[in-house]
Amino acid sequence: MKKSFTIILLIGLTFLNFSCKKIATNETLSYDSGSKVMNASLSSLLLSGTPSYPLDWENISFMPSPPNAAIVPVPWQSGLGGIKIDQDMIYDYAKSDGWELVYNTFTTSAVLNPSYFMLYNKYRGVLRSYFYFAPGQNYPANNIVCGLSINGPGAAASPALNFSGSDITDYNTNQAAVTQLQPYQVSATGSWYAAEFEIAYDRTTATTAYPTTTMQWQINPNSIARITLNGTQGGELNGTIAVPSSKTNFFGALTNTFVNTALSLGGSSVARGIGGFLKEKETTVAGAVSNGLGGTISGFLNGIFGFTKRTTTNQKVSLTLNTSILVNGSSEVSSQIFDNTFAIPGTLNNNQAATFYPAYNIPMGVFYIDGKPKVLEKHTDTRVILPVPPIGEPDPRNGRKEGYNSFDTYTIDKNSFNLIFNPAVLSDATISNIRYEILAFEIEKILEIPKLPYSYEVSSSKKEDILSHGLVASDPLSIGIGFMSLVPNKSIAKPSAFGVRVSFDVVPKDGSPKQTIIKTFKANVAVI
Repeated sequence: MKKSFTIILLIGLTFLNFSCKKIATNETLSYDSGSKVMNASLSSLLLSGTPSYPLDWENISFMPSPPNAAIVPVPWQSGLGGIKIDQDMIYDYAKSDGWELVYNTFTTSAVLNPSYFMLYNKYRGVLRSYFYFAPGQNYPANNIVCGLSINGPGAAASPALNFSGSDITDYNTNQAAVTQLQPYQVSATGSWYAAEFEIAYDRTTATTAYPTTTMQWQINPNSIARITLNGTQGGELNGTIAVPSSKTNFFGALTNTFVNTALSLGGSSVARGIGGFLKEKETTVAGAVSNGLGGTISGFLNGIFGFTKRTTTNQKVSLTLNTSILVNGSSEVSSQIFDNTFAIPGTLNNNQAATFYPAYNIPMGVFYIDGKPKVLEKHTDTRVILPVPPIGEPDPRNGRKEGYNSFDTYTIDKNSFNLIFNPAVLSDATISNIRYEILAFEIEKILEIPKLPYSYEVSSSKKEDILSHGLVASDPLSIGIGFMSLVPNKSIAKPSAFGVRVSFDVVPKDGSPKQTIIKTFKANVAVI
């Protein structure tokens, strides 16, 4: 396997005393950062590696380079080959919106190819890599694939990638890797690219020593001959497709097979659809985006909604939609473009290894949970007076005046899990407007049952259109037989599955725009 180069990036020792507490609905959280500042000064005395090269990315027009080397414009200034980056990312890079420098290989002393730098958004929990391919590159492929994986003996226990590549998170299953297929090919005239991954908070990061866990980032060319999405065939991909994948098949998951994928859509991607595949659902998706930006959690399972100071629209959307895709083509592993292993920010003992440690050396991720959510099911039969039918209509009461309302009522067991917020986030922001909702999947199948002589009802809930999911969201949620039941009914039809949707606002203390984060977790059901 050919590789352009491999750099091992290391991280400095950080002592952080983190504590977690149970979070209740509508709480507002804060964090005293005094101990963090003190510990940061202690750790600086112990570092022996090389710090990542500094980069004032907001205030430069060209990347640092040695004398007489070819100049490289910053990504938002374009390049000879144009920008191969989603439009929703290009102008979203302001420090005031939460972006921090993690790594940078651009320097006035050397030129690396490909050269890159990484930014991390502490209010959204998003890691973004910008990489530049110099002119003269020749990779015969139609698309590029970016992958991120967690390696090392502690990787299996880390939930860091559980928010990437899926719209529903399973607490009991940690993702080893995530793969993205992007609609770009490597330009022979030089160009910028970018890959973005959402990171879940791993509360063991601050006590995990390097190299117990590391991250591996790879870029590979793909040749896609045909794409079939939701039964519609097309040859164009205008957005990013992400899938959970295994380390043993890091890039193969997106070729010549059906995979359950997450379409990562930003605002402009929603407007144009994904190569025409989502045209029939474009109104639904656009409505979900409008809801999220308006502060209403409806029409989606997983997303980040907010505003930025620098973008022209002042809106930032990251919406994940789950669908089935068939990609026919090849994964040219023999011509791998890039392979890099780097230390995870916030891990311990990276001063014992050479090369770089990151400029941002604090555990990533906004939050995670500490257990699989549980939904409690309770059956009730209530005796009621049966209504008299209108004159001229048949009387289904069979001479009886009384009947039953039979319902299964579902509530979230708040003791089954806690929200665990990253203390580093709480030092710079408050968490507010925490909400929990039950999601009952395929509930529309229950509603299709004829209303006479029995009527299935859903009470205290709302019907949502989330593409093909068909669900109802509320807490509590009641499903049952309505006003014409003559006998108690213990066999009320059940939804196919349940989830718990969690949402909250991250409000920066410096007055920067808030971010709304929405995540849905698979839930167990317990009868009480």
